[in-house]
Amino acid sequence: MTSDLVVVGLGQLGELLATGALRAGLRVTPVLRSTPRPLDFSAVPPETPVLLAVGEGWEKAAADVPAARRGDVVVLQNEIFPSSLVDAGLPHATVLMVWFNRKAFAPPQPGPPSQALGKHAAVMQHIHAATGLPCEVLDASRLPEVLAAKYAFIATINILGVRQEQTVGAWFQAHAPEANAVLEDVLTLAARLCDTPLTPALRQQVQHALNVHAALPARGRTSLARLQRARAHAARLGLRLNTFLGE
Repeated sequence: MTSDLVVVGLGQLGELLATGALRAGLRVTPVLRSTPRPLDFSAVPPETPVLLAVGEGWEKAAADVPAARRGDVVVLQNEIFPSSLVDAGLPHATVLMVWFNRKAFAPPQPGPPSQALGKHAAVMQHIHAATGLPCEVLDASRLPEVLAAKYAFIATINILGVRQEQTVGAWFQAHAPEANAVLEDVLTLAARLCDTPLTPALRQQVQHALNVHAALPARGRTSLARLQRARAHAARLGLRLNTFLGE
């Protein structure tokens, strides 16, 4: 297993995972906004994972990684699709999907286990173990399902939050028909975007995550932009959706 990790971005998740890597005995090389570009990896051993832990704009962060190192990129993001990985030149990237929540550098709020798929999945699991957080290593064939589940989760709560600011649990308790209709539309969209079947298991995974995170505020700072992107995706795919998502 590698003895090094490069972390691009030291925000909420980047800082947490960098700390976990240090606890696991890895040498961590941070990449900050102030780090000169193009990035110089000459002092970093070959095959070192390069964790993209930026809040938004992961495609630009990926473009900063030298071509010879892109096979070692680990993408950590809520809204990625198989096609966007290909478009970014990362068809074989490791994907880390976290299901815990962390705000303002507070201790992480537990959620379902994180999911790691790809070349450096075991390293990500090792780092999680050092932080006391669970992480599953999954076969790469499950990537479309994993991407669809996380997109459906985050898009559902953000889209509901644009409609009315309250917690996830309050939405599904007080406005269950509307909330479930939005969830169904988003699941349909997610399955198409990720080219994966809309199975009962996919629905169950997303519903479980929504139940676990019932106390989470639905609206985030990027909620409106996420709604607008979802509408654009639906229009491009010719999907006729039943809720305000399709307006």
